Amino acid sequence: MPNVRRLFAAARAEQTRAASERRADGTPVPQPSAGSIPDRCRPRTTRETPMRPEQETIHPSLTDEPAPAPALVRVPIAPRPEAPEPFPPIPARLVADLQALDCPLIPPLRTDAGGRMRPDLDPAWPRLYDRIAALSPIEALALIAALAEGLATLHESGWLILTLAPESIRLTPDGPRLTAFHTLTARDRPPADPFEDDYAAPETAWRRPLARAADLYALGCLSYRLLVGRPFDPLAAATDAIPLAYRHLLALLLAREPAERLQRMEAVPPLVARLQRDLLPVVALGAIALTHVGRNPARPINQDAVLQYIDAVAGDDRRALRAVFAVIDGMGGMEDGQDAARRARETLAAAARAPDAAPLPDPVDWLWRAHEAVAALPGRAGAAASLLLIEDARLRLAHVGDTRAYLLRAGRVWRLTQDQTQRTVLARAGVIPAARGAEAGRNTLVSNLGASDLTREHIKTLAHLESAGMTPPPGLAGDALTLEDGDRLLLCSDGLWDWWDRAFDESGEDAYLLERLGASAGGDAVALARAVLSEALARDGDDNLSLVLAVVSRQPLLVDPLPAEADPFAPPRPPPATAAPVPDDSRSAPRWP
Repeated sequence: MPNVRRLFAAARAEQTRAASERRADGTPVPQPSAGSIPDRCRPRTTRETPMRPEQETIHPSLTDEPAPAPALVRVPIAPRPEAPEPFPPIPARLVADLQALDCPLIPPLRTDAGGRMRPDLDPAWPRLYDRIAALSPIEALALIAALAEGLATLHESGWLILTLAPESIRLTPDGPRLTAFHTLTARDRPPADPFEDDYAAPETAWRRPLARAADLYALGCLSYRLLVGRPFDPLAAATDAIPLAYRHLLALLLAREPAERLQRMEAVPPLVARLQRDLLPVVALGAIALTHVGRNPARPINQDAVLQYIDAVAGDDRRALRAVFAVIDGMGGMEDGQDAARRARETLAAAARAPDAAPLPDPVDWLWRAHEAVAALPGRAGAAASLLLIEDARLRLAHVGDTRAYLLRAGRVWRLTQDQTQRTVLARAGVIPAARGAEAGRNTLVSNLGASDLTREHIKTLAHLESAGMTPPPGLAGDALTLEDGDRLLLCSDGLWDWWDRAFDESGEDAYLLERLGASAGGDAVALARAVLSEALARDGDDNLSLVLAVVSRQPLLVDPLPAEADPFAPPRPPPATAAPVPDDSRSAPRWP
């Protein structure tokens, strides 16, 4: 389509040209009316209609002159509506009572813009309803225990909450907090408004006085939701797949008759604590400790020592497995090095067998005792040592010298120790390149057991990995590492690791260890350890060689099922069939009508 503006411009130019032309007699040539379009520019369907005066003005948008700016119209902006309140208001009849309560489940209160009282909580804190799927069984049990302790305080103040819907519970950094109080009722009184709720006892629908057992039932409904994964339905509970470990607790809370339930909230936390212990995974260890004098005829005495001690933790309330592993590399000459390694091993073994050993003891204390025992020896004896303590699926480490500890997990290798040698010190200071095969200060220790200048700060733990520039493994909290199923732990002296430290870079070392000791190599710790030791002897064998290898297996504790007659969630058994009476030949046959 031709440009409209050009058409009008052509029309005006035609008018100007025609106006300058005159006939031969001097009279002007007749001109078309203003605003008309020449025939060559007019569409064929256009009618010859004379234009009215008001039509003779060309539209401003078709000219080169700028259009006048439109006038600004001020439109009043409506005020933004206030955000809805995240928490329901508290009934006026309960405000004074709530403010007087000293209960950890009751949050502080505030006055909203309308003068009503509401919980003063951060709306960003999540609702329990939104976090149920993310809670582990251990976390769910901890939440149940916290709610039970808070409800026990509420009961002592003479009040009942009657319902514990997950939508009305907020998870704050200080523990769970309630946000709905419309069902708050004085103990031993009927509810102000009888109601029915999925998280309330059946008796809340009656106009009868209510006791603590109503809140225990409400806690049972919430516990069922947390532990089983669906709301409690009395009609369907018998067919639900309820884990055996939870059935006893849920049976005591969800009995239909109030007299058959637990009667005091204080009884719940001990039951939950026992469940938490039962649900802790049992750590099974396949371990082997090996040492070899090597193939160097100039070193006929083995100055290394290894320790492997596995036993159950003493006490009826704990069923954890305690394991103590150590590799000790003696130094200071033939007999002196052997004596130092032997004395350190005996000290650590005595600490492991002590009946009064504290749960998850500090390995630094144990290694410090070994240092004092070695320092008491005559001569210039010393030793390097790495010590592992395992209990409750947690690992702690203490290390001094150049023995090493490795963790193999899920296809990766983590070094858990850093060599305390002159080479490491010079490389970290930038004096020498950080080459793995560098010989400068390679075998010169800067810290060892028995040294006169050794302090407790020289004994390193897992908490020092980041400060040493090493990557900590997942699951490390402070100086304790949570073990996972399939973890492989390796302790070794420099006589074992020296050859691969010279032969491989860091990635090559990881690949070698994963190939020889990783999950793909199998689960027989004895066979794996012997193969690695044999290969080290074949490749080098100039020094004493020692290693400890442990394969971790985490398995949940099995809980014996309840007897069928004591299991309230078991489907009812059919009545036993009555045996047919044995016919008595001495009697006459019955007569049938």
